Amino acid sequence: MGIISIELPEELTEPVERKASELNVDVARFVAAVIREKLRMPVAIGELEVFVPADIADYEMERAVGESDEDFEATKEMYGALFTAALR
Repeated sequence: MGIISIELPEELTEPVERKASELNVDVARFVAAVIREKLRMPVAIGELEVFVPADIADYEMERAVGESDEDFEATKEMYGALFTAALR
């Protein structure tokens, strides 16, 4: 990872730290995710490339019509693992 030092305006410091904490990642990884999102850069996870919004923790998945509880939970778990891996 390259090192770039930035100074954030005071009004951004607490919200950035709070959001990183909510996502259970350090501030550097959260800021990197925000920059990746803004630049529309995918994250490579194995052979997959996925676009992961920095605020993925705020996303609520919707059930497909006719989807069983088991399938819905399996889908949520799969996407949750992908997005969690992308923030690491």
